[in-house]
Amino acid sequence: MDDDPDKPMAIYVKRNSRRKSVPVRIDGIGKLSLAEALLLLDNRHEGCQIKPEFSIAISSMPGVKDVKITGDIVENERVVVTGTITGGGTDGCSRAQWYKSSSQTLDESKLEALSTSTVQKAFRIPLGAVGCYLVAKYTPMSPDGVSGTPTFVISDREVESLLLKLTFIEIIGDYYEGGKVTASYGYVGGHEGKSIYNWCIYEKEDDPNSAILEDSGRLEYQFTENDVGKFILFQCTPVRSDGVPGVKRICMGAKCIHPGNISL
Repeated sequence: MDDDPDKPMAIYVKRNSRRKSVPVRIDGIGKLSLAEALLLLDNRHEGCQIKPEFSIAISSMPGVKDVKITGDIVENERVVVTGTITGGGTDGCSRAQWYKSSSQTLDESKLEALSTSTVQKAFRIPLGAVGCYLVAKYTPMSPDGVSGTPTFVISDREVESLLLKLTFIEIIGDYYEGGKVTASYGYVGGHEGKSIYNWCIYEKEDDPNSAILEDSGRLEYQFTENDVGKFILFQCTPVRSDGVPGVKRICMGAKCIHPGNISL
């Protein structure tokens, strides 16, 4: 039998058939789902041709509804786009892509991509999205790769900037007379402006509160003869480009400063 559902099916029966049930089932999307011919013939028929009725199983197009963005619309925060899948789609196969918009009025032609299309629905908001509206594009898909009409959703407010804060701070280098140490740090929360740096020296390892300011405004410090036998710490107060300061953090040196090598 031909699998083409649009082509007429013919079932022939011979004379003297009394009762015959002929199943012609073909499983699969887009093919015959079920056609069963029940032939009731008597001896008066030399033979006949019939076309049994059948139905076509058609896969419904994947869709999504109730799409929304959940999470804090703040720089560096994690947000998720969710929706209710309809039709033949699944959430695991469906894809999400993130954009930013300068206006809360959604205009696809003016969206700027923040990510590529991926099955991951979670997204961490980057610094570049601050001051813009966050947009998620949700494309429902079925396991066999059929995609439905994508749905866009936009945040109800602009992405807020974090207060600038340090994520780490450290001192590396040579802890001896004449040696140099360098401070480094990382931060989140807007663009950095003129942050404040201080190097302080203190005598007792368990008493950093007695530290005396020795240098400021630089990320490097070179030890002198007066620093031998003492300890060092680095203070950093992050300052955003708009002048708003963050929380000061302190990093203490790893060990005591040793005398330098004597040379002729």
